[in-house]
Amino acid sequence: MLEEGARAPRFELPALVDGSFSQVALEEYLGEDVVVLAFIPGVFNPACDDQSSGLEELDLFTVQKDVTVLGISPDSVYSHRAFADAYDLTMPLLADTDREVARQYGLDVVDDLGQHLLERAVVVVDHDGVVAYTWSTSDPSRRPDLAGVKDAIGETGGDDVAFARYRVGHAHYTEGRRAFTAAMGSFNESEWLLAQGDFQQARDEFAAAEDHFDTAARFVDDPDLGTLYDGVRTKSDALYQAADWLAQAANQYSSGNGMAGRTLREDAERRLESARDYHDPPDPDQWPPDGTDPKRGRRKTCSRTPRTARRRP
Repeated sequence: MLEEGARAPRFELPALVDGSFSQVALEEYLGEDVVVLAFIPGVFNPACDDQSSGLEELDLFTVQKDVTVLGISPDSVYSHRAFADAYDLTMPLLADTDREVARQYGLDVVDDLGQHLLERAVVVVDHDGVVAYTWSTSDPSRRPDLAGVKDAIGETGGDDVAFARYRVGHAHYTEGRRAFTAAMGSFNESEWLLAQGDFQQARDEFAAAEDHFDTAARFVDDPDLGTLYDGVRTKSDALYQAADWLAQAANQYSSGNGMAGRTLREDAERRLESARDYHDPPDPDQWPPDGTDPKRGRRKTCSRTPRTARRRP
């Protein structure tokens, strides 16, 4: 089996995803999610019983933010559909029918009877495509070590991954500010429909920014950068709420309901006042930041620079 620290072999396989058939590639998740590869010797294997498929515990990781779980077996996608329906599984199930991926990961074995089998295994792949954790067994009825998987997921990340998420969040934030400024212009001119559309766009961009900033804050190692990421996340969340209420206010004004519109605008102003307590996110192309804390009026030094942000001389 592959050792921890090795590069995870890339692959693309037929898969059952949300009840439909498609192709799934490991590459499409790298850089975005921690990927948990759950190899099983086959559907309806010895770990299954009337209540359990042996994958339920791993399937629960699919609800965790920034984690993707991919089940892999040598069975066809049609068998995977029956398996998923029988046990109500939500993870994508990939068909490694020629066992090529199993061979790449060192999991294709021959038992005492001469049968070519796939070992039960779990491989955790970090954002850079590096194997962060492995577990395997030749006993098809044995269940994976969930504590080891959980710990491996929790230890992935770091300043570089956090900065990559911050950069994406900053792009959404910038677009949100552009749409918000346009919306305010239309709002002040009583152009309610234009204002409503731009506020809705701003709301969606700020929501996406907040999501990426939140991930950056959770992945980062440097506590000063963590403070910065958390501050811009808070600002984005406040602007998201303000844009949402202003979109509703524009809708109420356009419907002739001025009282409701004023109430919503006053609510939005309170969120905007909260947002003003925080600086705008620093430009990721001018990194590291100048030492200004996200909260206005305080100073703090950010001591480390993510490798992805360094510029050549």
